[in-house]
Amino acid sequence: MSTQGYVKLHRQITENPIWAEKPFSFGQAWIDLLLMANYKDKKSYKDGNVILYKRGTVTTSLYILSDKWGWDRKKVRKFLKVLELDEMVTINSSTRGTIITIVNYDIYQDSGTTDGTTVSPTPSPTVSPTPSPILKKEKNEKKEKNYKGFTPPTLEEVKEYVRERKSPVDAETFFEYFSKGNWIDSKGNKVRSWKQKLITWEKYQTPEKNQKQKLQNDFIEGNLADDLDEIERLSVERIKRA
Repeated sequence: MSTQGYVKLHRQITENPIWAEKPFSFGQAWIDLLLMANYKDKKSYKDGNVILYKRGTVTTSLYILSDKWGWDRKKVRKFLKVLELDEMVTINSSTRGTIITIVNYDIYQDSGTTDGTTVSPTPSPTVSPTPSPILKKEKNEKKEKNYKGFTPPTLEEVKEYVRERKSPVDAETFFEYFSKGNWIDSKGNKVRSWKQKLITWEKYQTPEKNQKQKLQNDFIEGNLADDLDEIERLSVERIKRA
């Protein structure tokens, strides 16, 4: 499956009965936030004051989102906290409501015009040579052959390797992340060596990040505890270090 390029998604999709089916999935709620975000700066006037709504922001409330997504407000609050911990959004409260800012919004809109439409690229007059089918087939066969040599580890093997290296990586989090993803990394590539992946994780893992990943996994599985104390604590610690 390709992860490159863009797919045209008109905001009118939200008027389709299929889209309106509730409750929303987590992915659907995330896409909905992207669709709700302002695609350009705009101003409004209230009580004699000028209010600026920045590009990439959503001004809403927990009540509105819970009604729109078919969730209770506690679930909406947890979902937004997970997005914030993963640095996908920033959240601020004001007298206008909850202001959600999409981080790196331009990444999702680089191919758009200022009125939110998609620009079709101008065809290049230069015709690129078509790759040889034989070479392409040989390349694919070589890649497939290399991958067939990979055997996914068991959880116990990962734990043993973590103990052997005295690694800061949480073995269960590492194993759960890759096994659920069918041993495909974050770039969409098949894992060749799980030990090398674990060593790479060591460069970025801290106890806080391990806990953050665990919270995200628990949330997706629906096992997150009702209280938000742990999530709030991680948020406060990150803000203090900023």
